[in-house]
Amino acid sequence: MIETFIKDLAAMLVKVALAVLFVLSGIQAASALITMRPPMPLPGGLTEGGAALWTAKPTRIDVSQQRYERLPARLPAAPPQDDYPIRMVGNGELLVLDNAQFRWRGTTYRLDGIAPLPRKAVCQSSSGKRTACGLHAFKALDNAMRGKAIACKPTGSAPGLVTCRTGNRDLASLLRPLNG
Repeated sequence: MIETFIKDLAAMLVKVALAVLFVLSGIQAASALITMRPPMPLPGGLTEGGAALWTAKPTRIDVSQQRYERLPARLPAAPPQDDYPIRMVGNGELLVLDNAQFRWRGTTYRLDGIAPLPRKAVCQSSSGKRTACGLHAFKALDNAMRGKAIACKPTGSAPGLVTCRTGNRDLASLLRPLNG
């Protein structure tokens, strides 16, 4: 019983050794075939084993002799024009002066389409009621700008005259009903 087991084990080891030997000889034959063939030509007449792919000194290239596809140069897209180039945030740097004017980084701006009204202005309605309309209008602009991202663009009609928006809303259109 042990003798047949040893014979079967020996036969199996011989078969495995022959299979490994067969695979290794196939790999060796394939590598011999690959190394015996001539080098493949590269575009422009250069070869892997022949002429150097890179030169030590610059060489003029005759483009008419090359068969490469040439595409037109792709220029980078121009950056989009910013309609509102003045950007600010309504924080401690921005100081609201009245209902139409504010100062940011040393420059005073005035909203186009809003008539300046002093903070201390007192208005009287047709019924005779007096209100602190200047303070209300000032606070409306202050509330509209405080803590918000604001974008402004010069209108060009006077220095410091701007049109501003917060988000997609025009500040002047928000304040016009309050400024009568």
